[in-house]
Amino acid sequence: MKIKIGKALDQGFQVLFKNPVVLAPFVGLAAIQYFFYQYTLWPMMKSFQNIPGFNNDFNLPMVSPVGAQIMPNWPITPDFSGIPFRDDVLYPFALTASIFTNILKVMPFLALGLVIGIILYLAAIRLIAETAKNNPPNLGSALILGLKKFIPIIISGILSMAMIMIGYVFLILPGLYLTIRFMFFVQAAMIDDQGIISSLDKSWQVTRGNWWRSLGIIVIPTVVAGIIGTMMGAILPLFTSPASNLVTVIVNTFFMAWVMGVTITAYLQIHEPEEPGQA
Repeated sequence: MKIKIGKALDQGFQVLFKNPVVLAPFVGLAAIQYFFYQYTLWPMMKSFQNIPGFNNDFNLPMVSPVGAQIMPNWPITPDFSGIPFRDDVLYPFALTASIFTNILKVMPFLALGLVIGIILYLAAIRLIAETAKNNPPNLGSALILGLKKFIPIIISGILSMAMIMIGYVFLILPGLYLTIRFMFFVQAAMIDDQGIISSLDKSWQVTRGNWWRSLGIIVIPTVVAGIIGTMMGAILPLFTSPASNLVTVIVNTFFMAWVMGVTITAYLQIHEPEEPGQA
């Protein structure tokens, strides 16, 4: 069955508002992203201004008053004390070592956020699929399934990425071709309960004869998101309100949800057997 791009784009938007339960994982994903910006990325970047001889103003208006208040006592607050001035022969070595040490500080928090974020992402796929099929979505069951499928999907992702990277090393086009052929393996695992290898095989099957259409359902939302993102990038820096970062997170999360909805509804179109009489 062929993908109907227009239908997928429309259904991918509508399914997000059929049931408020569908939006629950995205609230969690937005919270993780906001936490990362406010209390991990911003303190790390802003602290570079305190390095002797490192006069680089990042001009980040995204920090909130709450973030500024807890930074001094926050366990991941970067520390660049003890670094010699730029003209010191040891400056590059001390700076590199200090940056590496401070990155190690935030790694546990980033790793935890990544794991939670992936599980929420997988749960969202299940919830959207159930809603699109007019079944009542169950957040608890979706989270449990996401936790259960976490390791198999990671392994499938590593296998597909290895093959895709081989394609890109030799020629760009084989890598792009494989990227599209394997783009539905997560949906196959979360919706059809496929395993490590069978999810990759399922994605390969459903994209047969739908390669260009599958590319289209990725390119079109990405272009739309890019245009709006560019507009926001030009407007938000004009405001110093702490809410500007929150707006960015909300918009980014919405477009991520829309792209997810589009790919899931497209997958549901093509993974089912053709109806009698269809060519």
